Amino acid sequence: MRTITMKGNTMTKTLKYENTANIGDTIKAYDFARYGEKESYIQGIVVDKGQCDDKYYVCYKIKLTKRLVGGDDVTQKTIDAGADVWYVPFETNDDTWNVSTDIKKIERVTKVKEAA
Repeated sequence: MRTITMKGNTMTKTLKYENTANIGDTIKAYDFARYGEKESYIQGIVVDKGQCDDKYYVCYKIKLTKRLVGGDDVTQKTIDAGADVWYVPFETNDDTWNVSTDIKKIERVTKVKEAA
């Protein structure tokens, strides 16, 4: 939740993907910078949520379980390089765009599996 103060008035706003998942759930986050190419996304188990580590934004901290770049599975290569923890912001400037294909709308962050 973001708090905004303007001219002495305080408002709170729930960020777009803030309530998508909880700790233990598995999420998928698309990379729209590569939109129009083959699928690019990260997927992982949420290990923390909110103000994580030294990030200046609120996010999901995930343990990587899958990474596709341009349709190619690069999960093991990414983990072997030491990049097994990723951060997914609750909201970005790109979230205001309605990204869709001819068939369905694509949400940037989705819950894939609920915690056991």
